[in-house]
Amino acid sequence: MHKGYCMVKDNSRQYTETENGTKVKSLEKALTVLECFDSLTPELGIAQIAEKLQLNKSNVHNIISTFEKKGYLERDKESKRYRLGLKLLEYTYIINKNLSYQNTAYDIISYVAKELSFITYFAVPQKDRIFYLNSAYPPGKTVLSSYRIIIGETAPYYCTSLGKAMLAFMDKSDIGRILKLPRKRFTENTIVDEKLLHAELKKIYECGYSIDNGEHETGIKCMGVPILSRSGNVVGAISISGAALNFDDNEIRRYLQVLTTATRELKNLF
Repeated sequence: MHKGYCMVKDNSRQYTETENGTKVKSLEKALTVLECFDSLTPELGIAQIAEKLQLNKSNVHNIISTFEKKGYLERDKESKRYRLGLKLLEYTYIINKNLSYQNTAYDIISYVAKELSFITYFAVPQKDRIFYLNSAYPPGKTVLSSYRIIIGETAPYYCTSLGKAMLAFMDKSDIGRILKLPRKRFTENTIVDEKLLHAELKKIYECGYSIDNGEHETGIKCMGVPILSRSGNVVGAISISGAALNFDDNEIRRYLQVLTTATRELKNLF
């Protein structure tokens, strides 16, 4: 080393990595704020979000203000609470347009709706809930607003026929994780006991279909069948729904035949 030359440690990379890590954490924090909004809590105040996420109110206020400015959130003038903004609909349109299997899937579930005269739903697994991708209605029948499912709506696994059909065919680790999540009793028929749910899932796995006997909505019956990939992984489920759904053996066999045929076609889309 030349006399008078001093080695200086370059900390610029360390600073950059620390800075990037901070930015990622800030982004994650902001996204958790957006994830607080769902179909059960479509409007929230800053204090509610701060309490739910255990964050400082001023921190939440800054995040909310940014999202509001960009159009991702909007503030109700009367309630003073926030809700998801119209900007997010742009992404819904883009996603829906790029789901190449949507049109084919709709044709398949429309056939089921027409053949069985019940509303038919198509959903896929998404983290800790099911995600509705499409629905089809029997031709010529008036559909109550409570039956209408909007693309992008989510629901729990444990109390819906779609959710239970998918959950029963998942890995044991996923089943265990999902059943450890908090469970709400939606109706008097909702199964919330973990042991009873495990028994229910075992029965579904053995027979190949699930039943929702008013467990998510009072008076609404559903029957679901999983969609499995060629390798046996759960990729989705379809269900029929209606107050007049008949669960006697003959009708179940008829429903199952049509639903199973549809799932064979749907699995080719994944």
